Amino acid sequence: MIETFDKQSGGGITLSNLFYGWDRSCIANAITMHGADTLDANELDNNYYCLGKDEFKVMFPFSLHYKFRNSGKLERVNISDKGAANGSNNGVKGRLIKALNTLINWVKARFNLANFIYSMDVSPQFQQWVKEFNPDFIYIQPSSRYYIDFFKKLHRATGIPLVMHIMDDWQKAINKNSLLPRYWEKKIDREFRELLDLTSVFLSISEGMSAEYLRRYGKKFTHFHNTIEISHWLPYSKKDFRIQGTVKILYAGRIGIGTYHSFIDFILAVEELNKEGYDIQLNIQTTIIDEKFRKKLNEFDCVTFNDLVAYAELAKVFPSYDILLLPIDFEENGKTFLKYSMPTKVSEFMISGTPVLLFCPRDIALYEHAQVNEWAYIISDHERAAIKKGIIELISNEKLRTKISKTAQAYAIEHFDSNIVRENFRAMFK
Repeated sequence: MIETFDKQSGGGITLSNLFYGWDRSCIANAITMHGADTLDANELDNNYYCLGKDEFKVMFPFSLHYKFRNSGKLERVNISDKGAANGSNNGVKGRLIKALNTLINWVKARFNLANFIYSMDVSPQFQQWVKEFNPDFIYIQPSSRYYIDFFKKLHRATGIPLVMHIMDDWQKAINKNSLLPRYWEKKIDREFRELLDLTSVFLSISEGMSAEYLRRYGKKFTHFHNTIEISHWLPYSKKDFRIQGTVKILYAGRIGIGTYHSFIDFILAVEELNKEGYDIQLNIQTTIIDEKFRKKLNEFDCVTFNDLVAYAELAKVFPSYDILLLPIDFEENGKTFLKYSMPTKVSEFMISGTPVLLFCPRDIALYEHAQVNEWAYIISDHERAAIKKGIIELISNEKLRTKISKTAQAYAIEHFDSNIVRENFRAMFK
């Protein structure tokens, strides 16, 4: 529900890997128009419904700007119906539209408008699609207030048991600098608890999240992270830990809320080290990045953007680097968002054999997990001198990098083996 099966986004990768091997005739997927616009053509042979203008509602006057594509079952003949285009990005008109989008998005974020200008309904057409498929469970990943409301409506309309899988602690990550943050945090918390009371099966993304949600909500969550095909990754895993010439560091994944500030801090530290005589290159491999931000990053001498590769090729790409970077923001709002998260790439980083450099604050679940299980070198101070000191220590100590690699790989084999995880995941639906 909402998330697509894909090999690009973190959520799509996790979903694809956990549900791999299921009879696809037994799975139907309701997705947003954004998911529909990026859906792999091969996925259209499966049962997809686009949640569009029949389900999404926007308050006036924002309804004049935001348009939604047609609702309904997705077929190859209608996938090209974007329906939500706000105009071309070329020429003066395109630039004006882009500027207007930027302004509206700023206003929307600053005043928490998304929490009340958007809503969703269970349309008769969508309810009929659900009825015809007749699922045993509805798997949901709530990530906004209007999704919470929609899932409650859907359960009440169908009576079908809900399986909830939480990826980020988004409901607590209300921007403290926006309008009425405490009001919205309390309101969303109350509505989220109502959804919890309608849910039958509770899943989380990490052990830390499960522990916190038991304390906070009194519900027992079972954690399921991204799983990996051990036999696919191991043959390519890193064997040689010598660094010869340029130090090659890779960041792979999303750059945005929860990672932006630390990522910039890390780059600035690398730039200074290079001016002091080091030779460090930071490669970025991402499918999601703002063009303005991309231009900003390209101004740094140490930064290079990689061409995208197929997901299956990552098993060869990751081991070709000396270090894999995993940054989490120290800034309060971003830190809150990812406080109990386990990024999709963590298991892939571990099994690749390339040493992981975790740059994050101490008071998040990922820090504790990495510290206890020793699968990463951790820099937990965002002062420039501390970052530089950590980088120098890691790139100068081959024995340390080897130890981190072996420990991480052993942990991944024991805890993320797809053959075991998928069976446990499937058992949650019985």
